[in-house]
Amino acid sequence: MIVVLPVSVGNESCVLSKKFARSPWFAIVNKGLNRVEYVENPYCRLDTDAGPQVVEYLVDLKKADTFIAFELGYKVQLMAMERDIRIVLLADHLVRPKELTDRILAKR
Repeated sequence: MIVVLPVSVGNESCVLSKKFARSPWFAIVNKGLNRVEYVENPYCRLDTDAGPQVVEYLVDLKKADTFIAFELGYKVQLMAMERDIRIVLLADHLVRPKELTDRILAKR
């Protein structure tokens, strides 16, 4: 399981970003390797179509199978469904990424 969270900065002190494809960083939680990697979003400053580029990057290069976010744009949702990516939408803006990554890694 490889879970992606949009985050504000590339370390544990980050907060969740409100926009998935425009997030400056992603926390990539690899359950199989029991680790969290922070990667910069190379597409966050595109004028248009950041979402499709981000999905291709996260799925094709990082092998993501789950996206957790507050919102996903329409194109991101369509591409995720086409690729059988699990989507988890959060309602609580008070959730900290560290709490989520720890929960994901702790589950068996």
